Amino acid sequence: MAVELTPQVEHKVVEVDGRRVAYTARGPEDAPWVYLGVHGLMGGGDSFWPVIAGVPHHWRVVLPDLPGCGGSETMPAPHRHTVEGYAGWLDRFVEAVGLADRALTLASVATGAAIAIRYGLDHAQQVRGQVMHLPFLGREAITKKWARPVVAYGLLVPPLRALVHRLRSSHALMHKIILHEPPDAIPELAERDIHHKQHADLTAAGQLLHSLMLTHSVSQMAFLHHPILILASEHDFTAPLWLLEMLVRNRPQRRLYVHRGGQHSWNEPFIEEMNREIARFTGELLNAHRTMHSAGHNESGKHI
Repeated sequence: MAVELTPQVEHKVVEVDGRRVAYTARGPEDAPWVYLGVHGLMGGGDSFWPVIAGVPHHWRVVLPDLPGCGGSETMPAPHRHTVEGYAGWLDRFVEAVGLADRALTLASVATGAAIAIRYGLDHAQQVRGQVMHLPFLGREAITKKWARPVVAYGLLVPPLRALVHRLRSSHALMHKIILHEPPDAIPELAERDIHHKQHADLTAAGQLLHSLMLTHSVSQMAFLHHPILILASEHDFTAPLWLLEMLVRNRPQRRLYVHRGGQHSWNEPFIEEMNREIARFTGELLNAHRTMHSAGHNESGKHI
């Protein structure tokens, strides 16, 4: 499966809560199955572009820029940019783009996992599966206790937020923070990520980080019963393998795929592996649906 960093997609705009939301999409608008992306902190919907090749072409793929990120405006008060706030916003976005009656598979990157988990809990009947790329699972992702308050409150303090704003304008510093050179990363994807992080709303990011440090996504996952595919990297500091292995142990509906030797970034081999696993996972979802649908009919062909 060829790596396609910039696939052909539709660029769209919709209003949610009276604010502009930018998103990209692919596939039939009336498709009963939808692959919905939830990107990571200060990212954008285009984060998913390289990893939608594995999604069936008869599915609708919808990849929004979350409020305060990419081409989307922040949420108006009283809405807040927290895990719960973004999950509620996602529900309103789904309604605004006409997906409320569709079967959803949620895809997330990094901190987007916590939002997708919360949405999955709130909409158990609609969500049929989840794909988590390099998941950042709330406070459990910060192993050092002294670091948690720094992460939680740093961007909420105006002087520190102003300092971060100045620092992120430095391209040299951003290239030191974000992996951008082969073979560990793909320069084009790194540049997109840097651009998003340099222009995202820092107040929104601060509210989300604070919320993440109060969120126990690992515990919440115990209440998710739909299939889950976790796509991890061996040396990703935000998602230790022992934790991810614990989440899939003795749960046949969950699968963990690990890219050996990788870090918190994507390269071409990892992207190819992810697309292969996504194709397999979405195929299994469809087969399970067909089996369940067939089981709902008796031998005479009448629905039970």
